[in-house]
Amino acid sequence: MDLSPVTEQANLRGIAGIPASPRAHGYADYIQLAALLDLQSLRSSKPRSELLFIVVHQVYELWFKVLLAELECAIAAIDADDGYQALRAMRRVHDLEGLMLAQALLIHRMEPGDFSEIREGLGSSSAAESVQFAAIEALSCSSEGEDARSQYKRDLWSALCECIERCGMTMPRDATSSASEMRLASLERIYMDRGVGRGFLKDLCESMLDHDEAFILWRQRHVLMAQRHIGARPGTGGSSGVSHLETRASRKFYPDLWAVRNVFLAASKLAR
Repeated sequence: MDLSPVTEQANLRGIAGIPASPRAHGYADYIQLAALLDLQSLRSSKPRSELLFIVVHQVYELWFKVLLAELECAIAAIDADDGYQALRAMRRVHDLEGLMLAQALLIHRMEPGDFSEIREGLGSSSAAESVQFAAIEALSCSSEGEDARSQYKRDLWSALCECIERCGMTMPRDATSSASEMRLASLERIYMDRGVGRGFLKDLCESMLDHDEAFILWRQRHVLMAQRHIGARPGTGGSSGVSHLETRASRKFYPDLWAVRNVFLAASKLAR
């Protein structure tokens, strides 16, 4: 990629409305900078805060796009029994989620009252309408992301369960108590058995728990963000606001990966 001052100056001239050389293909052309910087349409009397609000949400959608690609990569790698690539993809998923959590602070620290000035421009729109967010939920677990589930036939949890079954253990997916007991027994073997080949499954389970925990933290941060800016008032898009967000804040993609922690405590007591 040519980042020389001459090429960059030509690109910036093009952004400013001065025709650039037709042979210039530098940084600004490659990332379509002019189009990117033209995507923020301000409607309120608080341009600084509204610009921040729009950019943060646009960047979220860009991270969602990358996150979806990595989740699909992880699922394909698990299906191919490629533990190395699956864990690499899940590590990137977790890194992306760390960026998303840090980015939320920019909205938290908006001036009190500024969101009220921006809100009219939002109309009936709501972040709950994010198609990509629903897709992330659908790719994470088959019981989530109803709006996007038909688009994604495979999900991370199903891929893990089938991978565990290929290793000779039982992972039924139904919601009965007996199925839950069988899943927990298999997960206990994965976590407690030091046998060859089980390390990958344990690391994969932990990487999925990292993903689950990050999304719980993101939802909880969203609750606090709403409380700071709208209090107990109704939310955008006709929702009940904070109370609606609170009902979703602690939802888990993988309750079995959390429940197996009880086994560790029981095992440590027996060992004493």
